[in-house]
Amino acid sequence: MKRIQLCDLTLRDGQQSLLATRMTTDQALSVLPDILSAGFTELELWGGATIDAPLRFLGENPWDRLEKYRAMCMGHAKIRTLIRGQNLFAYMPFADNLVVAFSKAAIESGVGVMRMFDALNDSRNMMISLLAAKAFGATAEMCFSYTTSPVHSPQTFANLAKDLAAMGADIITIKDMAGLLTPRDAFELITDIKRDVNMPVTVHSHCTCGYATTNLVAGMLAGAERFDVAIDTMAGGTSHPPATLVATFAEMLDLEHGLDLSYVHKASRKLREIRKSLAEFDKWSDSVPEPIPYPLPPTITDRMNVILSLMKDHEFEKGRDEMVSLMSSLGYSEPDATQLKSQVPGGMLSNLRTQLSKVGQLEKLPLILEEVQRVRKDTGYPPLVTPTSQIVGAQASFNVETGSRYKMCSREFKDMISGRYGKPGEIDEKFITEVTKSTDRYDQRSGHYVKSAPLTETDGLNPPAFIHNHRDLLLYLMLPGPAKQFFSADRPGNDDGRVH
Repeated sequence: MKRIQLCDLTLRDGQQSLLATRMTTDQALSVLPDILSAGFTELELWGGATIDAPLRFLGENPWDRLEKYRAMCMGHAKIRTLIRGQNLFAYMPFADNLVVAFSKAAIESGVGVMRMFDALNDSRNMMISLLAAKAFGATAEMCFSYTTSPVHSPQTFANLAKDLAAMGADIITIKDMAGLLTPRDAFELITDIKRDVNMPVTVHSHCTCGYATTNLVAGMLAGAERFDVAIDTMAGGTSHPPATLVATFAEMLDLEHGLDLSYVHKASRKLREIRKSLAEFDKWSDSVPEPIPYPLPPTITDRMNVILSLMKDHEFEKGRDEMVSLMSSLGYSEPDATQLKSQVPGGMLSNLRTQLSKVGQLEKLPLILEEVQRVRKDTGYPPLVTPTSQIVGAQASFNVETGSRYKMCSREFKDMISGRYGKPGEIDEKFITEVTKSTDRYDQRSGHYVKSAPLTETDGLNPPAFIHNHRDLLLYLMLPGPAKQFFSADRPGNDDGRVH
């Protein structure tokens, strides 16, 4: 039997997409033993918003979280982290020496796989994180950010995959962060990549638009080796395909996945309670799915066989419709067709809803999502993933709030369209000049324009009094505001006012 690898994202991307990254370390650790017992050999546990959110909202040190994960995972599974290329775990390009130092510290603290991407698909912006991952002994997994637009085609992404392989990637990932990839396109794209690239391919797809679970089946049929999933009660919606269904489809295709689904079911029950406790951050709090039954009853497996038969016959659209119907019967939310236009990824959508709800302006969400489409067109159709999703989303919010397009623009928006974050799409020069009030343009990789960070006394390091060690310093240099607030806080039970 051919072996595939199912990688669990529940405690990083799953909770970021569904719960605005509000799951605490204790909550994560309470269910991690069951996820490990299920047999996952790779878990995405760190990176993305799980660096910023614990500092900002939970009063937790993300380094402490990573150390606790390492202690539990050692000898059982590799820890994967998501790094935003030159942007590290934040929203702007950082100095090369800070990217190297952060990567080194993460790998020394337990990270075994560094998954990296660039929001503009500018491969130059992944070069330093790629070199750092390899230098310090981690597997380098390189992504291209999938999107659809008048200027993107399947060949665009097949060429990107070849470029990343030539750069030295160990694994290539299709990062479908907004759930836009269709099963037919997934099958054809993976077939093209596997023909030209001799390395493992990961399929990463969000369920937002109703395609993701079918995409993973299409990926199995096309020869991909790795598939991102979430534990069942943290799947669906803006999260990922449910592990139980994906593993069962693999079995039906005589693919070995190595999971014990009884532990997936056990973890699923615990995660449902955790999710219910965080209902204020959850759009679907009134309809959190029950754990998928284990063993699966014939009523479900019969429907799965119908889907698989359609997929084998390349009836991808019918297979997708049957999959949506099946997942709906299991309690998962209906697909959000509006996202096919706005293309906002799950984590951003979760946070945007939370923020608008807190200020009593949730009714503006449809207007903002509609404006996102216009802003994206004006800016050359960038893929929407951190930080471009936040930059474009913020600009759309400004346009809606002021009632005048581009009357108020952030510095980040001006930098993005000027090329400071990397090579943008084709943008009208008159538009750039009118928005930025400047003719300055940037044509180098983003790190070229950032001065080295002060990491040693030789560099001019003079850290604030609340910084006590190198890892604290790294957080402060990347996220100065949240780090200062966290490390300066008077926390009961911690000497010198900080968490160790």
